[in-house]
Amino acid sequence: MLRPCSGLLSARDFLASLAFRVFQTTLYVRHTGSPHHSPEPDLIHEFIGHCPMFADPTLAQFSQEIGLLSLGATDEQIEHLATVWKTKTNCRRPMTGLRMRRRVLGDFQGIENRTRTFQVYWFIIEFGLCRQEGRYKAIGAGLLSSYGELMHACSDKPDHRPFDPETTALQKVEDADYQPLYFVADSIIDAMIKLRRYARSIKRPFSVVYDPITRSVEIIKEAQDLVTTIERFKADLSAVTDAIEAVSKDAHQHYRITNE
Repeated sequence: MLRPCSGLLSARDFLASLAFRVFQTTLYVRHTGSPHHSPEPDLIHEFIGHCPMFADPTLAQFSQEIGLLSLGATDEQIEHLATVWKTKTNCRRPMTGLRMRRRVLGDFQGIENRTRTFQVYWFIIEFGLCRQEGRYKAIGAGLLSSYGELMHACSDKPDHRPFDPETTALQKVEDADYQPLYFVADSIIDAMIKLRRYARSIKRPFSVVYDPITRSVEIIKEAQDLVTTIERFKADLSAVTDAIEAVSKDAHQHYRITNE
């Protein structure tokens, strides 16, 4: 679900929205003088970049899982999932996505010596690449909505490295120009497997499971919470098992008729 947002979001709030399958979208449109690239998130970025991604179940789930990882995470862990701006006074302004979903441009006037610790979200959901038939293909919304950077990312000019959440969580980012470095996943499924492996290293006081029926997040902290979740999974697994048996039966009958 898309939700219009005209203000500034913290990294924690933005990621928490993703956990509930809600994407906070800006209302800004890039200047006509720079149609091929915008350093700020705008409607073109949202509609051409993110919306097609959310139409793909695997990519939508990948984005949600990053959001679920943020629930119960410490501030330091949030920094690895989202960006933190640092100033001379060590003031931190957490944000996410393109310029970490910066909504109020004037809010950052006068900030000097800004450095950013960067994270998983930027290098895969915003500027990620994958390989397909030996060629680079864009999966990041920041690339899909920026023709100029898309051509740059798929060329031989920037550095390309294998996607690894442990590395991307600590990688600094260039937000004033095209990226000098892009991370490449073998596939979306491979990226999800690596993300889940990385998730096991994030220590939280509880685990969470999203319930698509009630559109709520269940907190698993005690044994009884786990029992309830397992019972729901059993019902889902039973339906899948019945479907597999039906498909297998139809396939067997088709094979027998074909060979008679």
